[in-house]
Parts: sequence; C-alpha cells; structure tokens
Amino acid sequence: MRPAVAALLVAVPLAAAADDLPPPVAAAIAEVEAACGSAPARIDPFVIDRQDVNGDGVPDFILNVGLRCGDEEVSQCGLMGCPKIVLASSKNGFVLVLDIYAHDLRCRALNGRPAASANDEGWNCGSVRRGPGRTTFLWDGTRFACAE
Repeated sequence: MRPAVAALLVAVPLAAAADDLPPPVAAAIAEVEAACGSAPARIDPFVIDRQDVNGDGVPDFILNVGLRCGDEEVSQCGLMGCPKIVLASSKNGFVLVLDIYAHDLRCRALNGRPAASANDEGWNCGSVRRGPGRTTFLWDGTRFACAE
C-alpha cells in the first residue's frame, strides 16, 4: 500500500481535528478518546498518515494512536504494538478497512496489488505464533484481508 509517492504526515490537535476530518475519521478519533471517560483526552502523539492505500488515487487515512487522559498516559500499546486504524475512500465516503495492533504498518503495492504489512508480535491472521514477524494483508476490493 505504500506507493512511491511520499506520505504526508500531519500532527492533528484534537480541537481542530473533528471539524476538519470526514465523519468516519472523526468518529474513529472519538472512539479512541472515549477510553478517557470524563478526563480530558489528548491523543499524544496522534499522527494521521495520508496516502492512497487502495489504489484509487484518493489519499486515505492511517491513524497511529497514543493517548493521554488528563495528565496520565494511557497506553493502548502492548506486546502486540499500538492501534493502527486505516480508513479508505469508497463511493460511500471513507470506510474502515483495517483495525489492528502492530509495531508498524507499511502500505505499498505487492505484485501490483494494494497491500499492508504489519510488524507484530505473536499474531498472524488470527493464529498465535511465537515471537515477532510480519503479517501481510491484501486489498480485496473493499478491505484488507489476511494473506497468510
């Protein structure tokens, strides 16, 4: 999924984010913020990577999430990595196409087909494995599906 075109990385302050983003993207951010309950939420760092992940020429959204509730850091990260949420353009607007925990997520073409590759620990398309590895997801026309 990561084409040769360099991805645009944008740090997004929460106050401006919801008004400037498509509703499904803003909803994904709100869902992450809800983990804070009544404490003020600050996604720190919250990086939105904009790149075309499904090959339609429209920049999509990859959300890389870390969270603070008030003065406390709330780690949503663990052995499996941190949340990676991908929303891709479709004829119905932006839709969720991948929601995983990983240490990194690379989007690029694989044999001419959009693909995502995640560096994760102990998980491989629903089955458990010992130790680190990469999981590959291929675009099936509507979402990223496990290739393993």
